[in-house]
Amino acid sequence: MKKSKKIISNVLVLSLLATTALGAVACGGGGKEGVLSIAAFEGGNGGTYAQALADGFKKYHSDIDVDVLCDPTVPESAATALESNSSDVDVYMINGVNIGALCENSEGALENLNDVFTSKPKAAAEEGSKTIEQLIDKNFLPSMKYGGDFADFANNYYAIPTGSNPVGLVLNKTALDNVLGAGNWTAPRTSNELIELCDAVQLADKTVKIDGEDHTVYPMIYAGNAVEYWRYLWYCWQAQYDGADAFHEAQACKIDGEYVQDAYFSLGKEKAMGVLETLITRENDYCHKDSMSNKHTVSQKYFMQGRATMMCTGDWIENETGTEYKPDLMMIKAPILSDVADLIGLTGTAAEKDLALRELVDKIDAGETEDARLTEANFDKLVEARKIVFTLANSQIAVIPSTSVNKDLAKDFLRFMYSKEGFEIFLNSTKGSRLPVADYKPSTSFISSMTVFGKSVYDIAESSPNYIFTNTNDPIRFRAGLEEFLANEEPETAMGKTTNAVSAATYFSTEKGLLSDMWSALMRQVQ
Repeated sequence: MKKSKKIISNVLVLSLLATTALGAVACGGGGKEGVLSIAAFEGGNGGTYAQALADGFKKYHSDIDVDVLCDPTVPESAATALESNSSDVDVYMINGVNIGALCENSEGALENLNDVFTSKPKAAAEEGSKTIEQLIDKNFLPSMKYGGDFADFANNYYAIPTGSNPVGLVLNKTALDNVLGAGNWTAPRTSNELIELCDAVQLADKTVKIDGEDHTVYPMIYAGNAVEYWRYLWYCWQAQYDGADAFHEAQACKIDGEYVQDAYFSLGKEKAMGVLETLITRENDYCHKDSMSNKHTVSQKYFMQGRATMMCTGDWIENETGTEYKPDLMMIKAPILSDVADLIGLTGTAAEKDLALRELVDKIDAGETEDARLTEANFDKLVEARKIVFTLANSQIAVIPSTSVNKDLAKDFLRFMYSKEGFEIFLNSTKGSRLPVADYKPSTSFISSMTVFGKSVYDIAESSPNYIFTNTNDPIRFRAGLEEFLANEEPETAMGKTTNAVSAATYFSTEKGLLSDMWSALMRQVQ
């Protein structure tokens, strides 16, 4: 095991230079004992959840004050303060920090949370028979730890998940009914059926009137400043084909725990990117013409208005999008990648195989456990593929800076958040965002109050999903800066450009060549 030492990875060079340019900042926070300071990200979950949790917590700690800031800029200010060990905040509730880089480059920036994970939830008193570690979905536990090999940090927890839900493909049911007619369309079960639905919307050539002006209804829409939302779909296709475990290892260029250069370029990734190209290329005209130039808030507004029938997004869209339009939305699981038909042994023409695959998906969704067309092993393989759902729960986290002057209080606040009361406060204040705890369930009254969309998200969360996510806690990511060695343009951007668009095959092969050229350099930094 390596001993902790100061290193500067590519990931932090720019931020450290920026800090230097502003002048040296002395280490040590400026918090006040007895005043718990909470800084929370105000985004899709709204701006009330942190204050609501603080109010609930204060009922059991009447002798303290709690100061809450909920603001969209908190993640940026948190990064600066943590990197310089100068935070005066006791708890950050944010959409991600690079735990590995902070441990190795800003030694001691984060408080060790092992004692939180090994304790039980606590409101007025400790609750239940399970520790917080036992309550949290085990898929997310590794992402809460330092993932490197420095002995001072190895296997320690430095973050804890906050509330998050499934994300994925969202259908505007109202728009689809307007374009195709109620009862004349089906939520896509395969990637080919998704493309067929895009074709049907395009062929219908309908418009929607907004403020007296007619606008073409496109099959899909996205935002140029949030192209990564597409990964809620195509990362699932990659994982369906390769398997969830292989998907997570591939992000770290690993096979069976060992670094392997070609692991990053799986057959599932190649096939998934090919379908993404079909959807996003300007040549097919499936996506709203202003997608690349729009911010996510604008594209979400257009989607709510019915200018597009489908969008990859998350549970936040109804809360985050201020519009008088209130369509019925529905989140669905990623349709099964049509190429999976060959993996599970379906035969016939492409159309016949895809029809059979759709029927099998319906059977699985209905709870059936076998089909004469498939061996038991292949049926189980499809069941596992259908379980795969993307989430941001690994990056929606809370951390305690090591400079906190109220560490015990801060840890008790996290324990309160994981109590049943804390779960319900978070759920209600965000209108549905949930801690990753299967033991806690929304009340029947809350479920009955959900919108059509909220109920669809709830149904996915209750379907025993196998969550996948972007994994950044391996040294090849946080120490060597893997993505910095690859193409400087996201694949979704490269494929969706108006001019000089790049095909999926070209992007894939170019990225493969770049990684090959830099592999030795990457391995030197990792080791």
